[in-house]
Amino acid sequence: MEHTVDYAAVAREVKRLVEDRPFILVEAMAESAARLIAKKFRVKSVRVRLRKFSVPGTKSVGVEIVRPSTGLPAGRQAQDEWTE
Repeated sequence: MEHTVDYAAVAREVKRLVEDRPFILVEAMAESAARLIAKKFRVKSVRVRLRKFSVPGTKSVGVEIVRPSTGLPAGRQAQDEWTE
């Protein structure tokens, strides 16, 4: 149990992050969330997947990123992007 993450706490922190500042790009939001999670919860790696449902002509668009906890890259380097 000592090596688990409290997902409710992660959700609260990420919710606070996105409510406290505006994001134009889902990639920027994903990077900020990854940094926050890595720093606050001391995990080995972070996977963040976000969807945006308000893009005309699509069901949704989104991004999924995976980052190690140390040396998180600056910028919007997505591992995988998708559109539905």
